[in-house]
Amino acid sequence: MRAGLIGANDPPPFETINEDGEAALLLICDHASCAMPEALNLLGLDEATVTDHIGWDIGAAAVTRQLSILLDAPAVLAGYSRLLIDCNRPAAAPDLVPPVADGRPVPGNQDLSPGDIAARREAFFEPYHEEIRYFLDKLETTGQVPILAAIHSFTPAMTSDDEARPWQISICWDRDGRVALPALAALREEGLCVGENQPYGFDELSDFAIPEYGLKRGLPHILVEIRNDQIRSDADVATWAARLALHFTAALRRRNASRCSELSVRRVDAFDRHQSGRRKFGQVAGEGPRCLALVVQRFLASVGFDHHAATEIAQRFTRKLPDAIADQAAFRPFIALV
Repeated sequence: MRAGLIGANDPPPFETINEDGEAALLLICDHASCAMPEALNLLGLDEATVTDHIGWDIGAAAVTRQLSILLDAPAVLAGYSRLLIDCNRPAAAPDLVPPVADGRPVPGNQDLSPGDIAARREAFFEPYHEEIRYFLDKLETTGQVPILAAIHSFTPAMTSDDEARPWQISICWDRDGRVALPALAALREEGLCVGENQPYGFDELSDFAIPEYGLKRGLPHILVEIRNDQIRSDADVATWAARLALHFTAALRRRNASRCSELSVRRVDAFDRHQSGRRKFGQVAGEGPRCLALVVQRFLASVGFDHHAATEIAQRFTRKLPDAIADQAAFRPFIALV
């Protein structure tokens, strides 16, 4: 099937950069390319539409390539447009092969059979993810706990009628904040407008790579979304790549954090079920934010932050949280690490 969709003059389904990079970090870019195979005739769209943001994450591949050099880290980039098949969607996602993109019908994606979708998955999706798994397995077999970093971009507004998106960059995460939380604090300390799970968050039908390889494997991870008007020029790409490289380097230095495995989460769940109300996380004397601040502070200290910095970040993170938020399961993996 793959041979029928990818012709002799078409690009490969993924691109690998710096395969022998020494950093224990894998960069991935799910929406790196707007390429289309000749056989599918741009899915009936014009070239301007395909090269617009609905076809790929503008600027994300350029940032990923720069980061790979700066960090001496391997990178895997998807080789084709997400209009063919979205490499960051699980199999059940309704927009895995989108019939409509940003309100625009995609003619070549209408009335596809299961066999048509399977052929695209085999040609474009699976080879890219096989390469990701190869590098993660390679790093793990050396006894390292690699960091997984996914690079994306988003539009200043979804459509011309939508409200402008103010965030210059957003850090997206779910349950495991070992890399994300320090990055959030540091970027905000720079005076940037930083989103958290904005304009996109995580759910079971909107993301694949981080849940599959970060959460399931228990690897420290981060998904970075950069507003694409910030990374249009070579100079802007270099600026953002250098900025992120500093934060990823700091994360690598804290890499002695133990893996946040499903076993750890289950142990925390058991703690919640069996301990008294006073000892249950978030229920200590009814002071959820205070309890959470202590957990976050201990976690940051355990991964290399000095006491003063860890305390400051923890307090800033939890200062405005109501008790109800502090008791959310999203924070439970921290307990397993302290």
